[in-house]
Order: sequence, then C-alpha cells, then structure tokens
Amino acid sequence: MTYSDSEDEELNDELRRYNEYVAESDGFDVPDFVPKGSFIGGIIRRLDLSHPHELENIIICAKFAIKHYNHLPENNEKKLKLVKVVKATGNYPNYYITLKARDDSGFVSLYETAVFRMLHDNKRSVSLFRPKRKTISKS
Repeated sequence: MTYSDSEDEELNDELRRYNEYVAESDGFDVPDFVPKGSFIGGIIRRLDLSHPHELENIIICAKFAIKHYNHLPENNEKKLKLVKVVKATGNYPNYYITLKARDDSGFVSLYETAVFRMLHDNKRSVSLFRPKRKTISKS
C-alpha cells in the first residue's frame, strides 16, 4: 500500500501520539484508537472487560499478581485482596492491569501490575506490581 506525503505524516503523527501514551504510562493507559497502518499484534490495546472469556483471563492474572505480591517478604505486614479489575491493556501474552485491592486494614487502593501469561501451558510471571501512577491526560 502506498501513502501520499500528507497521509504518511498523519500516520506518523498518530503513531507518535500513541507511543507517547504508552511510554508515559508503561502501557497501562493507552488511547482508544489503534494507530493506522500498525500491526495489531504488535501494539498494546485496551482489553474488553465486558467479554467474559477476556475478563476471566484478566482476573486470573490479577489474582496471580496479588498472590505474588502477598508472598514477597517485604509485604508480610500488608496483605492484599482483589476488589475489582478497573481496566486492562495488553498484547498477548502480556497483560497490563489496573486493579483495586483491599489491604488487611480495609483500605482500598489502586494498583498496576504487569503479568505475562501463556494460555496454552498457563505459564505466568509478574514483572511489576506497584501503586497506580498518575498520568498526565493528553488532549
């Protein structure tokens, strides 16, 4: 497919804006649009929490991440329990999940976790679990 110079510039601008969102949020906050001309399997996209199968996979990953967090020695005093998945993004097999969790004292906070999960053999690992970072909204 061949694009004109103005179409190339528009595609590059859209991809640049998308990449800024991803870089700023580490993949947790991505725009609603898929950059034109991009390969769908190569980008982080918003996942549909209303789709039962997708939600089931995301909840499995969120619970696994909390279990991982709870088993770290530095977290012996503060155990978490999943309240709800707020949103998720990903590019299979990587999931970037924003979730609400309750600690032992009953306090609910937002967290972000990055989980790798292979569906065929259920291999999982957590590469990140942290309090939700604030991001700057872009216009």
